[in-house]
Formats: sequence, structure tokens, C-alpha cells
Amino acid sequence: MENATKALLIAGAVLIVILLIGVGMLIFNSSTQPVQTAVTQMAAQDKQIFNAQFENYAGVQNGTSVRTLLANVISSNAVYDAQVSANTKTTADEISTLRTGISLSKKYTVTLGYTDDGLVNAVTYSEVASSST
Repeated sequence: MENATKALLIAGAVLIVILLIGVGMLIFNSSTQPVQTAVTQMAAQDKQIFNAQFENYAGVQNGTSVRTLLANVISSNAVYDAQVSANTKTTADEISTLRTGISLSKKYTVTLGYTDDGLVNAVTYSEVASSST
């Protein structure tokens, strides 16, 4: 009789342990979704921060703004793995050469290219034809 009581106590303890493991797994599985959502949102914020340094210059800009944009491209390429090309040039020397060719008194149209992930990967600019009135 004494062995039967011990066996029942052991069986009860095993059931309680299984129940606790099940509850632990349930809590763990329910907590991974918010963590995954937070990681995705953080990645989206990182993209917005990266793109913001270029998107402010999209459209018609003066020469000073285009030079600043090209300086941002050079510094971005030195820091981030995502290389941004400027008029198909990617090295710092090539972009610096482009930068010195920008006339401060002229206007330029700036367009941006994006990767499939939504990151800026190309900056293209062209001089706006001056209209004489």
C-alpha cells in the first residue's frame, strides 16, 4: 500500500511538471510575435533614417544642395554596406570629381533609385535647362 501511495505522488508530480512545461511553451510562443514585430518595425525605421539623408534632396535643387547631397553619398558609402551611386559613379574619388563639376548658380533635377528592399541605391542629377523669357 505504501508503494502505491508513492507511485501516485510521483505520477502527480510528473503531470504537474508536464503542465508547467506546457504553460511555459505557451507563454514563450505568444511572446515571440511581439518581438518579431518590434524587430520588423526597427528595420523599417532604420531604412527611413538611411533614406532621409537623400530624400530631402529629390526634385529641383540648386547647386549647393546637390553638392551637399553628393557629400552625403560619399559619407554614407564609407559607413554603410549599401553603396549609393551618383550618376553611376560609386567610389569617393569619382563622386568628388562629380561634386566639383557642380555649378553653384545652376539648378539640377535630382531623382532617386531604390532597391527592392526600399533603400536608396542611386542618386541621379541633371542640369535643368534654363528658360529665357
